[in-house]
Amino acid sequence: MIRRPAKIPGVKHWQVTTLLPYANVQCLAWHPARDWLAVGVGNGEVRIYDMEGDRFGLLHLWVGHSGSVTSLDWHSGGKTLASASEDRTIRIWDTEASSNHAEVKRRVACRVLQQHEDVVRSVDWSPDGSTLASGSSDGTVRLWEDGLAKHRILAAQQSHVWKVAWNATGDSLAVGGLDGIVRIMKRDGTEEETSWQGAKSEPHELAFDPLGRHLITCGFEPEVFVRDRTGNQSRVLFTALGSVTGAAVDRSHRKLAVVGNKLWIWANWRDDPTPREERLINQSPGAVAWSADGSRLAFGGQRAGLCEWNERTRQIKTVFLENGRVIGAAWSSDGTRLATGCGDGRLRVWSREGRLVTIKTAHTGIVGAVSWSPDGRRVATGGSWPLPGQEPDNSLRLWSVDSSDQPPVRFDSVGAAIHDLSWTADVQRVVVGTASGKPDDRLVSFNTLTG
Repeated sequence: MIRRPAKIPGVKHWQVTTLLPYANVQCLAWHPARDWLAVGVGNGEVRIYDMEGDRFGLLHLWVGHSGSVTSLDWHSGGKTLASASEDRTIRIWDTEASSNHAEVKRRVACRVLQQHEDVVRSVDWSPDGSTLASGSSDGTVRLWEDGLAKHRILAAQQSHVWKVAWNATGDSLAVGGLDGIVRIMKRDGTEEETSWQGAKSEPHELAFDPLGRHLITCGFEPEVFVRDRTGNQSRVLFTALGSVTGAAVDRSHRKLAVVGNKLWIWANWRDDPTPREERLINQSPGAVAWSADGSRLAFGGQRAGLCEWNERTRQIKTVFLENGRVIGAAWSSDGTRLATGCGDGRLRVWSREGRLVTIKTAHTGIVGAVSWSPDGRRVATGGSWPLPGQEPDNSLRLWSVDSSDQPPVRFDSVGAAIHDLSWTADVQRVVVGTASGKPDDRLVSFNTLTG
């Protein structure tokens, strides 16, 4: 993205971006009251998506961080979002100052906190919203108070601080280090009890139960640990078959989601050690976040894109894949809809406002080309290079975009990756151009009525 496009006298310019992020999803945070999902990206962007129903739209795109975003947390009132980054800063974003459509805002951050001397790994607002806690690889935990005007070092340690988490009343803060050791701190900086060894690596999650009597933590190891603070005893809640790559506790402090090569979900992790849900996901995502009411779970990360689990349907929906890059795009003749062919084999149709209207699994390989018919009733797609483990799909398909259940008209494979498509004005023929990189690349004409 060009953050400051050059101005040419007398020439209008626009800032253009894609709906999907340019880099891997690093962290997620669901808005406390709305169906908004904040996504922290590896290139420093913070993106806010509308997740209501089947809609998936980019509401806000904020730039400012010069390093990967490592942590996100919404203020309890939902008007501001705190983001931490590898650039050693914390930025506070004001949603009220943003427009209701996707627009790059270079000056939306109402405050930049720069006192940490190394990567800021974690941020967490206190339940009453009065204090922001931050943990950094510089070994410090800082509390930002009085409207963020003042800050103080709550604790300093030799190990990198990887995770900070308040209890439900906001009088205790759990601190997890790179070495897996967990400490419980009071607001005055005193340590409440003896530190203890949770995981042997940096924690994915660190959370109290509703009463603050138990604490849960897990790292990259297969074990998920629970600490009983009343008896200073630890136990293993669960052991996964492989490494745990992410975890999250919901706002009620009862529900727990753990991800690795599977998704496991607990309705009440403190009282029932058995997960109520176990689903194979084959992705190993690292970012996990519950919706405000605990009915939906978003998870994603490197090579995982973004997915959503719904408690009501108990189904997992793929929002987008990491290989879902746009390969081809075409506007309808009236300019109201945009068709995109993607690296995940799907055809997507968008409204002019950026709303996803239709999504179809078009090919078993990359969609190499898309083209609208002149009458705006159909979209032609051409299969290009195969996806891993799939056979080449170099076929031409015609889709009726106004009918969600009508199957496409499929034509025989042209024997090479399709690179370009074009309709004739009378919509009776589609011309296909191949791109095999060999001398026998050619143009093939198909009759849309007879094939």
